Amino acid sequence: MGANIDGLSDRIVRYRAKHDLNQDEFAKRCGLTKQTIGAIESGRRGVTKLTKAKIVQILEGSEEE
Repeated sequence: MGANIDGLSDRIVRYRAKHDLNQDEFAKRCGLTKQTIGAIESGRRGVTKLTKAKIVQILEGSEEE
């Protein structure tokens, strides 16, 4: 499974830029580690269903703003 499945990596990067967050701050919002977010963004790690759900919850919450 590729780390950029469904453009998730790109969505994370855009969200972080829009909200002026570093990887650690974004990871804390998701309940994940900075290392996990960095690995996903760089394509070094695939995404489990649980991890994807945590990330998407934050990303989709921003669409309501």
